[in-house]
Amino acid sequence: MNYTKLKVVRVKDITPDIFELVLEGKGIKHKPGDCMLLMAPNNEARPFFIASGIAEPWMRFLIKRCSSEVSTYLSSLQPGKMVKVQPEPVCMLPHLMKAPDDVVFIASDVGIAPILSYLSTYPTAKTTNISYLIDNEGVNVEWLKGHHKALIYTDKLAMESAVIDEYCKLSTYYVIGYAEDLSDIVSRLKGKKIKRHRLNDALFSKSN
Repeated sequence: MNYTKLKVVRVKDITPDIFELVLEGKGIKHKPGDCMLLMAPNNEARPFFIASGIAEPWMRFLIKRCSSEVSTYLSSLQPGKMVKVQPEPVCMLPHLMKAPDDVVFIASDVGIAPILSYLSTYPTAKTTNISYLIDNEGVNVEWLKGHHKALIYTDKLAMESAVIDEYCKLSTYYVIGYAEDLSDIVSRLKGKKIKRHRLNDALFSKSN
């Protein structure tokens, strides 16, 4: 596998179980919705959504603390250390760069990362509705301050009901996060006969 190395700027706890990893950008070009493989010293690699905007000089990632070799390694890094990364980001949400104004974002946990990238890239987007599911009461959600339509939920069913009650057939939906949290919402949106190009999802398992 081809790889390059990026220097660590900082590792910062965002919630009790999520940390932000910031690397020097080194001219790597990306778009909202892109993922990048990050590698541990044993060459185990995991993909992570990029959370930084396209004009930022660094690469930001939100990473879940778990038992994987990659997560454990990345959470222990100090500024100045070098990390092996895939040199070319991979697009996981191909339509996000072309998203219209009437966008509904639905995310859980680290699935908020590509939404942060979108908000940083398009800070003047007219209509951005965000529903975000978190595991813990009172966690730090500073990243969403200033986005008055951001709604924070700690109950999956409450968020699901709110999203479906506010359903609009003219909106474009992006559902990103754990399948265990969000697959029912995707199924219910499909049940609304939503047009295919208006429903984009990137779901992954909590076990990964």
